[in-house]
Amino acid sequence: MREENEAARPRATEGLSWARLQSPSTLAACALILFARMPDRFTNPQFYAEDAYFYEKALLWGFRSLAMPYAGYLQLIPRFVAWLAVWLPPRYAPLIFNVAAFLIAMLVIGRIFSPRTSLSVKPLVALSVVLFPHADDLFMTLENIQWVASLALVLLLVSSDATDARQRTNDYAAILLSGLTGVFSILFAPLFIFRAALRRTRESGVVAGMVAAVALVQSGFVIQGGGPLPTGHPVPFDPGLVMPIFGYRLIAQIFGGTLLIQLSSVVLGFAGLLAFASLAGMVFNPRLNSAERRTKAVICAVIFPVTAAAFYRFRDMQPVFLSGEHLARYFFIPQLAIMWLIAAEIPLRGIRRFLSIAALAAYLITCACFFRVPPLVDFQWKDYAHLIRSGQHYDIPVNPPGWHFRYVGKGM
Repeated sequence: MREENEAARPRATEGLSWARLQSPSTLAACALILFARMPDRFTNPQFYAEDAYFYEKALLWGFRSLAMPYAGYLQLIPRFVAWLAVWLPPRYAPLIFNVAAFLIAMLVIGRIFSPRTSLSVKPLVALSVVLFPHADDLFMTLENIQWVASLALVLLLVSSDATDARQRTNDYAAILLSGLTGVFSILFAPLFIFRAALRRTRESGVVAGMVAAVALVQSGFVIQGGGPLPTGHPVPFDPGLVMPIFGYRLIAQIFGGTLLIQLSSVVLGFAGLLAFASLAGMVFNPRLNSAERRTKAVICAVIFPVTAAAFYRFRDMQPVFLSGEHLARYFFIPQLAIMWLIAAEIPLRGIRRFLSIAALAAYLITCACFFRVPPLVDFQWKDYAHLIRSGQHYDIPVNPPGWHFRYVGKGM
């Protein structure tokens, strides 16, 4: 018996060492992938779209800008970073924004490897985030950091309760920062409340209460200024497009990208039905234990409020969801949820493992086809930055072409 135990000890130690190496090695790989996909964001930072707007408002209003809504809700993370950037020389502002966006992505991905997070094949789950095929305006910019930050709430949904002060601090910080950056606290609050009802623990109740509280704050702003985007050519909502949109966004775009946009609405409609059938099959697999089924059910559940919100926001522009890569960020979370569910099938046996490996291979091929993100135009921000300190009136071009950083100086 002693010989057997001693023989097993090296294997256990080896497994423990590998588990400890998973997080740093995968995070390093994720960082390298982001650099390979968009090297100019590291070597020559440029302002992108609303990032310049957030910086402008921080220059004008200082700390008060943190409470200013944008697009109908609070954007705490980019507002806070913009306020910090004001205290440093303006030439470094785009760099500060990019570094912050990078660190937030790494922190969120790092949460995947928490022992409290109930996910399997964690390295694949983490890599699926940075390999997302249509990442043009998702990473290395604070403009849409809400989508990346929202993953912190998804991961909290599938995490066990915090048991010490450090874990609680991490959870509460994630709720405040992610919940007050975008509308995802509103979308996920019912899931947290249901989670608390199932667990019946004090900590899950506190977490649900915090999510509900920040959701109420964001709801107040949404009620005042949210709603569908205005359009000069509204299109009546067509229920017949719903399933083809699901088929394109949840199947074709993940496993073929824009290469499959030419598929007919009938084919895409069948793909949509296949997506829902696959989700049901993965969640209700009779071989799963109750804990595995709950985790998969939660990951599956996040798909529906996010897609419902996207349909509502663009209800007068519904066909836009069948127009290539445009607005891919609105299906970032649903597409990742599907990939995480597929990754969870790999430890299983038989046809399920075969199908999951085939699906992941198709995803990786799609990622390779859409890997490199086109570099931003170099508008020579550093050549204009000195004007900010001079207090002059100016109009500085920023990315994407056609956007501008306009500021009436305050003599800083």
